[in-house]
Amino acid sequence: MKTQVLGNWQPTKLECETIKIEFYDHLFQLVGPFSSSEYEIRPPLDHNRFVDVPLGTQRPHTDRQRDDMIVWSNIIPTVVILNDGTVMSTAPGDIILINNHESEHMQPLKHGERWFVRLSNIMVQ
Repeated sequence: MKTQVLGNWQPTKLECETIKIEFYDHLFQLVGPFSSSEYEIRPPLDHNRFVDVPLGTQRPHTDRQRDDMIVWSNIIPTVVILNDGTVMSTAPGDIILINNHESEHMQPLKHGERWFVRLSNIMVQ
């Protein structure tokens, strides 16, 4: 699949269970039946505790162990860089399909302030 913005979405409530249910429903409306091998929801970081962020995620990288993946954040979207060096134009709430063979991505500055969802190894039926 091609790296692209699939649509824009915001949940009715910023909590894990609501995001999980509503995100799956909205994504189904956008792409039809799908499956993924990995699913992650990250709430904003608690800045009162130390959180170890992998150093490489704040630099352009690919997740080579994953093929297509979908990411979403309510604010401050993931930065996506296409193979030709173009930085994709994205907005808060965009649902972004990332093909790890044709683009790189990185966490934005202040990534800990956002809600974040990642589905990996997406298969659209």
